[in-house]
Amino acid sequence: MSERIYRLDGGEPQPLEETPFRREADIQWLIAAHPEVLAGEAMTPDAPRRWLLVGVEVPVPDSAGGARWSLDILLIDQDARPTLVEVKRGSNPEVRREVLGQMLDYVAHAERYWPAEMLRERCEAAHADREGGFEGALAALLNEEEPDADKFWDNVDANLRAPNLRLLFAADGIPDELARVVEFLNAQMATVEVLAVDLRRFEGEGAATLVPRVIGRGDKAARAPRSGAVKSRDEWLAALPEGAFRETARTLLERAVAAGAKVDRTDGGAREGLRIRAPCALGPSSVIVAWLYPPHGLTGDGLRDFSFGSTSYPRTLTRAFPAEVLAALDDYLREFEADPFEKGNVTSGDPPRQIGWAVGPEDAAANIDLLAARVEAIIRRLAAL
Repeated sequence: MSERIYRLDGGEPQPLEETPFRREADIQWLIAAHPEVLAGEAMTPDAPRRWLLVGVEVPVPDSAGGARWSLDILLIDQDARPTLVEVKRGSNPEVRREVLGQMLDYVAHAERYWPAEMLRERCEAAHADREGGFEGALAALLNEEEPDADKFWDNVDANLRAPNLRLLFAADGIPDELARVVEFLNAQMATVEVLAVDLRRFEGEGAATLVPRVIGRGDKAARAPRSGAVKSRDEWLAALPEGAFRETARTLLERAVAAGAKVDRTDGGAREGLRIRAPCALGPSSVIVAWLYPPHGLTGDGLRDFSFGSTSYPRTLTRAFPAEVLAALDDYLREFEADPFEKGNVTSGDPPRQIGWAVGPEDAAANIDLLAARVEAIIRRLAAL
């Protein structure tokens, strides 16, 4: 049975009957043209979400490099956090199960294979014919008269690689099965927010209204919005144990920044780290060349302690890198092969390929001049391409 709401007109209640959208394309168009209907104020009441449209039917590549999927809508909020939106009608049976697997495919591949430069080009094209163009839309999003577009897209790239994303399921009727799974996923995923927006439309004589309801906020409601940019490098350093580890990290960061690198936050589960990104004059706007995490040791695989390499763009995706960039990274990694101190492999991809080296605290401290010099060299080499 459809729901009903009432419009008070001159004191006389006028019934408005629930009227589903006729086509999914109608919901898609509404959100793309007016993303405010997603009720960003209900997601983070202290800092309501605003969005910039990147595009509709945005291709999502797979490991082979082809556009295997197509995301309904891609938005970016004022903290440069990508928001992936999948639209379904409430009457579509796919809204119950298939849409979940579909969206997880998108996010698993988007954070790995979406170059931020491609998203920037699509976003600028999407706003080319609108009043004020992309510059006006970005200024409105950030509430700044002259926003730094390069910095904004650098932060988008950082959030993509973290990954620090938001997944939104939008439908004119969210079934209970989907709502429960959304709430569960949102509670379990550390850096990916999962929400659903129930968009109910009601119509009556000469009147229509839209009633959005956000599902899945749970414990994350009180969390502050995340941003890819680090607020204070000194605060991160101050949280480290006093002694050699902190001073080694400080030296590496200071020398990298002096060479022209940027530093932003990355999330390793419970351990928040920093990553060093080298501006790149050819190909991607910046390339990650090192990571720093609180002391962990060389047990297990993956990024830890002082790690050197590049996973921001998987090396299997050669189309994202010009040959000169790949050659520079190859040379950078090979420099570590003959080192006498202990190192751990950092691998990524399917099949796994080595894309970095992890160095423990004691060896990093003992060889900080050598390690910092290598980071400085790759930063300058990428910038000069």
